[in-house]
Amino acid sequence: MLRFRILATLSALCALATVAFVVSAATAAPKPAPVKVTKVVVVMRDFTFALSRTSVPKGKVIFTVINKGNTDHDFVLATQNKQTPVIGQGTTAKLTVLFTKPGKFLYLCSVGEHFLHGMKGYLTVTK
Repeated sequence: MLRFRILATLSALCALATVAFVVSAATAAPKPAPVKVTKVVVVMRDFTFALSRTSVPKGKVIFTVINKGNTDHDFVLATQNKQTPVIGQGTTAKLTVLFTKPGKFLYLCSVGEHFLHGMKGYLTVTK
């Protein structure tokens, strides 16, 4: 009889532990999806841009901008309101941008009239 009570008590405790585990697993907050990080190298020359990628997925993009031109330049993402400082020949700058929606985004050099001489283009952001 004592053995039966012990077995019944153990069975009841196991059942309660299982229910508690299932309930806590069901109510746990979902983990947010990791943010995608894409790296793009931008080489600036007089009066061109060369991007290592012209299409990136939605998410965080880290631009490494290198000025290989003879004059000062900057890298501006116009609709994102983001830009590097104006950098001289041989200088590198980093720019991090979070793209939350797909589309085409204008980039340009805002120094003088450089964009009128071809220092502009579009970065495509995909889903």
